[in-house]
Amino acid sequence: MNKKLLVVAVAGALAVPGIALAQVTISGKIGYAVQQINLSGATVARNGNLSATHIYDNQTALRFDVREDLGGGLAAFGRIETRPTINGGGIVNGTGAPPAWIGLESTSWGSLRGGTLSGLHYVTGPDYTGVTGTAYNSVQIITGSDATGTAMRMATRLRNAIAWDSLNYGGFKMTVAYSTNGAANQDADLGVAGRKGRTWNLIPQFVANNWNIGYSYYDQKADAGAAVAGGLAFAGPAATALGATIDEKGNRLFGEYDFGNGFKLGGTYDKFKTTLAATGVKVTDRNAYSLQGMYVTGPHQIAAHMAKAGNDKVGGANTGAKSFGIAYQYSLSKRTNAFVSYQKLTNQSVAAYGPGGMQTPAFASNAGVTMAAGEDLGSLMFGMNHSF
Repeated sequence: MNKKLLVVAVAGALAVPGIALAQVTISGKIGYAVQQINLSGATVARNGNLSATHIYDNQTALRFDVREDLGGGLAAFGRIETRPTINGGGIVNGTGAPPAWIGLESTSWGSLRGGTLSGLHYVTGPDYTGVTGTAYNSVQIITGSDATGTAMRMATRLRNAIAWDSLNYGGFKMTVAYSTNGAANQDADLGVAGRKGRTWNLIPQFVANNWNIGYSYYDQKADAGAAVAGGLAFAGPAATALGATIDEKGNRLFGEYDFGNGFKLGGTYDKFKTTLAATGVKVTDRNAYSLQGMYVTGPHQIAAHMAKAGNDKVGGANTGAKSFGIAYQYSLSKRTNAFVSYQKLTNQSVAAYGPGGMQTPAFASNAGVTMAAGEDLGSLMFGMNHSF
């Protein structure tokens, strides 16, 4: 439940006739989780522990949404979000880049906002097993990265961005986003020799009463010299360390159907490729898909997903992966829930997919681990969330 508070921008404004009030909505989430992780099946023997128990913050967030009616069908709106953690990890704003923007909204042409934006290509599509609020349950482990384990640079937010969101025209709507540098805190072109980078994201959707379908096109050309961290690309003509400048292109088709009585299905098809900026030679090129289902009855919610990434066209055989996940959530109230989930990720002998789409998942405040080629991961998790 959101708490909507009317506040005065200037002290004493309540006493001045004719001054409009801004509406501030305070919302957020407090989450805590315990996770047991097990690794197995690596192509090359791993030195070190193959299991660990993590106790960590589960995407706790504090959000301020502001809105002011400017008259004539125009309103100003904005958001500031911060990510304090409840396990002693501090505030993760610096690396997490939580969403923050300001913009204008019109009843005649939609909205225009600028800042660090969320809800774009990386997170587009249904994600029923992610309802617990953790990437380890998310189908994005397959549709958010390539077989080297390197996630799309925009992660879950697009920085230095401006976006136009259209009105809803009989169910059809569209988002167009542009960024001067989607992966850094600021643009890095000034005074630097080489190409100027940019990112485009186009998302048309159609939403009906019980079904929806959408498409997302993502095209990023990195700033010259802006390296992508990661391991080695596949052997072959495109072999290169991923410290080189990498361009990315993604195409994603997604949709879902609500059958009523608490049951719905969803799916995503994703094509993702990276190329060397200097030569245009492909580094990775793979297709993936996911299918998901969810059933809700009373306070009970059960969700499951299966996802599969095919062999990479550059990497060749044994570069695919598959994932299965199931999650159960019990609503203690409208705002508080407890959950338990299990996920199994299986890599073929050359692939190195990991949770959250990243080869080096950060496992909250604990030390990260690099998924080895052919390594599998099992995750059993339980926790509690409170939304406000």
